[in-house]
Amino acid sequence: MYAGSEMPECERVYQNQDPASTMLRISPNDNVYFNRGENNEIVVELTCIGKQPITYKIQTTSPEKFRVRPRCGYLAPSEKAFVNILLKQDYHLGESPKDKFLVMCMLAPVGIEPSQQSMSEAWKMKPQASSDIEQHRLTCNYKGSTSGASTPCTCGSPDEGFSSTKGTTTSDLSTQAKLLESQLRFTQILQCITLVFLLGLCVAVVYLLKTQLNQLNACVGDEECSASTAGGHCPGKNL
Repeated sequence: MYAGSEMPECERVYQNQDPASTMLRISPNDNVYFNRGENNEIVVELTCIGKQPITYKIQTTSPEKFRVRPRCGYLAPSEKAFVNILLKQDYHLGESPKDKFLVMCMLAPVGIEPSQQSMSEAWKMKPQASSDIEQHRLTCNYKGSTSGASTPCTCGSPDEGFSSTKGTTTSDLSTQAKLLESQLRFTQILQCITLVFLLGLCVAVVYLLKTQLNQLNACVGDEECSASTAGGHCPGKNL
């Protein structure tokens, strides 16, 4: 499993606790290297080496930097999966190897449908600190960099320091919700302004109609009063 590179200390301890728990082989198994430039996508190969089906899940310390497809899935015995990891165009790796991935796996629940949605639901129901979760850590580096070759693996709970890649989606949804709320407020304010304008317009129309009606009544009264006078006229007509 770790041919060609020394097994990190914490993973060595983890496997010594229960050698039979080894379920997943990862290639590469310690460091992943990205190009400096536009082609910043790598492929990680996952292989189920146990005798029972497993489900895997991938988390990262920097979900805003990476796009992972798929981030969880199902593997039958001896089955392989290829995970594409893309370093987004507007982001770069730090000078020190701080960007890492945590690949976790566990036995697939009996009778579960082997779909990504079912696997995602299974991981939601699984306590992250469960002792039956096998974990593997990958450190991100640029090609030609040697800073991550001797970086020790930090032991701890499976989710310590890592955020699921779905965190980006959650952040995006939160941003969209705030944007929709702002747009709704603007629409409500615009509706209030429109209503006030329409009320003002109605008042103006009523006032003009009332003024015209008063002038018409005054004109009719003057004509009746001067009906018997030759050459009588309504003063209102001269206005």
